[in-house]
Amino acid sequence: METLGDVRISGIPRVTDMAFSPTGLTAVVSGLGECKLVDMETWKVLRSFKEPWIDRNRHGLGSPRFTPDGKYLVQQCSEPSLRIFDTASWERVDRLPGLPDDIVQYRPASQLPLAVIRTRDKAVLLWNVEQQAPVAKLDQDRGLSEAVFSPDESLLAVSITGDRNRWRLRVWNTKSVEFVHEL
Repeated sequence: METLGDVRISGIPRVTDMAFSPTGLTAVVSGLGECKLVDMETWKVLRSFKEPWIDRNRHGLGSPRFTPDGKYLVQQCSEPSLRIFDTASWERVDRLPGLPDDIVQYRPASQLPLAVIRTRDKAVLLWNVEQQAPVAKLDQDRGLSEAVFSPDESLLAVSITGDRNRWRLRVWNTKSVEFVHEL
């Protein structure tokens, strides 16, 4: 694979995460607590997202994700909470349709109506967005590092921080919701 070139995003000296919009026309790049929406053709910054300063402190934003339909941009905040933006108006909204109010992390599947969420009480759940209900509790009282669906979305890999910051990688079958393996 050949590198097409280096991209520099003004205001983000170190990129930590990136999410492409479902259309592929834009992407959100995050780093050092800020997120920027960029045009994928020109790499120009179209919009910046950052939290306001409050008493010399500012909550950081990161882990941007678009909903599969592209209607919302979801960013994780260090508060902990989510910052949700309607992509038609770029106005901030209070919640995502089909998801509980108390989620602090969101990792959607691209085709299935599923998402891995983490709630304020530290429950890590596989959530059915259409039924607006949990499918399975994947863990409790742990930190969710990442959740990734396989290309056919039949498997789900969830990276969890355990006791004394030990990491676990668990694999689940999304159709039967059965635990497959832990690495």
